[in-house]
Amino acid sequence: MTLIQRLILRTLIVAAIGLSFAAIRVLGQTPAPTPNPDLKPGVKLLTDSDAKQALDFFKKAVKQNKTDGEAWYYLGIVYLQISDFKKASEAFKNALELRPDLAAPAHAGYAYALVLRNKLASASAEADKALSIDPKNIEALYTLAIVELRKGSQDESVKKADEIIALKPDFAAAYLLKSQAFVSYSGGVLYPNRDLSTEERQRGYKTAAEALEKYLQLEADPVAAQPWQEQLESLRFVLADKSVRSEIYTGKNVTEKARVLAKPEPSYTENARSQQIEGTVVIRCVFASDGRVTHLLIVEALPYGLTERAIAAAKKIKFVPATRDGKPVSMWMQLEYNFNLY
Repeated sequence: MTLIQRLILRTLIVAAIGLSFAAIRVLGQTPAPTPNPDLKPGVKLLTDSDAKQALDFFKKAVKQNKTDGEAWYYLGIVYLQISDFKKASEAFKNALELRPDLAAPAHAGYAYALVLRNKLASASAEADKALSIDPKNIEALYTLAIVELRKGSQDESVKKADEIIALKPDFAAAYLLKSQAFVSYSGGVLYPNRDLSTEERQRGYKTAAEALEKYLQLEADPVAAQPWQEQLESLRFVLADKSVRSEIYTGKNVTEKARVLAKPEPSYTENARSQQIEGTVVIRCVFASDGRVTHLLIVEALPYGLTERAIAAAKKIKFVPATRDGKPVSMWMQLEYNFNLY
C-alpha cells in the first residue's frame, strides 16, 4: 500500500473517531454518541495496517449486529485497504443508511471507492454530498480532483489540488495529481489543437517537476515512487538547456516521421483485472535517432501496475528513426495504450 493510500485511509479513520459537530447540525441530528468501545481493537488493527485481522474483526462485528453503522463504516475502510472496492462501496452505503451522523466521511469513502472503480459520475456525486456537509473534506476534494483530471478539466483539477495542499501540505497525492495535470497540458494531450509556445510548455513542465519533487519527498514506498522518479528525470531532461538535450523534433519539423515496426501490447495485471480497471495510459516520449525509446513522460496513468506495464511495452517498441535532410533524428512521440476488459 502506498503512502497516498495510507494517508486517505488514516484520514477516513480519524473522520469517524472525531465526528464533525458542524456536520451533525447541518443534518439536524443530535450529537453523535461516543464511538463504540467494542470496536477500538479493530480500529487499532486498521491504524496498524493489519488488514487481515481487521477484516476478520469487522466482518464478525457486522455479522453480530447488522445495524452497527460504525462497524460497517470501518469495514468499508478495510475493503479499501485490501483493494476490494465493490465491497467497500456496499459497506459505506450501509453505513450511510444506519449512521447519518457519519455522512461526510462515509460519502467521502464511498466516493473514493467509486473513483477507484472508474465510476466517475457516481464518485463526483458522492464527493459533492460529502463537501456539502464538510467543505474541507480532503478525501472528497481529492476524489473530485481525480475526476476532473480524467475528464480533461486540467484547470479544475489543479484548483482542487491546490485547495487540498492549502488544507494539508503533507498530502502527497495532491502534488502528484498537480504534476500530472501540468504534464497533460504541456504535452498537448488536453489541448491537442492548441499550438503552445516553447515558453508555455516549459513553464508547465517546470511546475510539474516542482510538484513531483514534493511528492517524492513525501512518498515513502520505493516501489510506488520508482516510475515517478523516472518521470522527474525525464522532466529535468525536457527542462535542460537545449545544448544538453540536443535536437529533438516534432512531427512537423522532420522530413520523414519515425516509422513503427513492432509495438508490443501490454497485458493486464491480476489486480487491475480483478478490480475491472479500464482506461488509457498516455505516454509522451522520444523516439531517438539511435533506435531507442527514451525520456518517457507519463501523461495519463492507471493504477495497479497498468502504467508500469505500458512503460515496459513502450521501451520495447522497434522503429525506424525519423529523418531530417536525409539524416536520422530524434522525434517526440505520443503513445496510447488502451486497457479494455471486453
